Amino acid sequence: MAICGAATVHIFSLLVLVGILGTWPVSVVPEDIRGVTRIHVSPATTVTAVVVAVLVQLNLVPDVAARPPTQRPSCC
Repeated sequence: MAICGAATVHIFSLLVLVGILGTWPVSVVPEDIRGVTRIHVSPATTVTAVVVAVLVQLNLVPDVAARPPTQRPSCC
């Protein structure tokens, strides 16, 4: 139950802070700057999200972890 309560508090606080208070700074920024941001930042965010999604889907394992453990020679 504590996890559900914590998740509810986090979602509510994100809705308030980002949803309501986040619109005010955006409305203060001039339209020209917002246009440049839409042109350059949005595609970069999309490309980054696609790369992360592909890497998660491929589930790449580092080469060191993929190697089997080395066998020690028996000495006696």
